[in-house]
Amino acid sequence: MIGFMRQLVNDLGIQHDQRTIDVDITTPNRSEEVSWDRGLARRILFNLLNNALKYSSQSVRLGLRCDADMIHVQISDHGIGIVADDQAHVYEPFFRGKNTEFVHGTGIGLFIVQRAVQAMGGTIRFDSELTVGTTFFVDLPRHVTDPDAQSSETLGPVIPTDR
Repeated sequence: MIGFMRQLVNDLGIQHDQRTIDVDITTPNRSEEVSWDRGLARRILFNLLNNALKYSSQSVRLGLRCDADMIHVQISDHGIGIVADDQAHVYEPFFRGKNTEFVHGTGIGLFIVQRAVQAMGGTIRFDSELTVGTTFFVDLPRHVTDPDAQSSETLGPVIPTDR
């Protein structure tokens, strides 16, 4: 899992070379493995991190906390925020916020993220304040038990090494 996260952060760092992603991983004293669909996990994290970098002129924070049954992901930016009237619509396909007209995008990313989180049995929510920033919170079960998920694989232990 840690290698998966580092590769994703590295991939995004290449695209957004002026900003960084600060990673903070908290785990119990034991390693934590997850059995996830790698493609869905990548879509969730990539889209949320990409949006955070796209709408913020500063670095963003990726927090990852493990407990016995869940992985808690928190992605925070100090960007433009989401207009209050738009917040109820952010997961609708092709929805673009009122304050995003000068930022490239299709409005499909958060729709994909929400569907991927749901497919993995997780939940997603966010807090946002205009001109202050946005934080997305994603909670995913460590082991997805969908018998039809043929591409589920163990991503390995989540161990905070080489920070």
